Amino acid sequence: MHRYAKLGYVALNVSDLERSKTWFEKTLGLRHLFSFGTLAFFDLDGTRLFLSEDPTSDGAESILS
Repeated sequence: MHRYAKLGYVALNVSDLERSKTWFEKTLGLRHLFSFGTLAFFDLDGTRLFLSEDPTSDGAESILS
């Protein structure tokens, strides 16, 4: 029997947090959980999406954990 770990979160650097929050919520229909400073959290059907604003980000950096 194989046991697979559940994906806990996806972390993504974004250059514009407000614009990204609108896109994830309005375009993709994800549920916004909360925001704090330069961070925003969404629910991906039980997996947490963690957005972190970095104005120098090109959006190519992400972490799956």
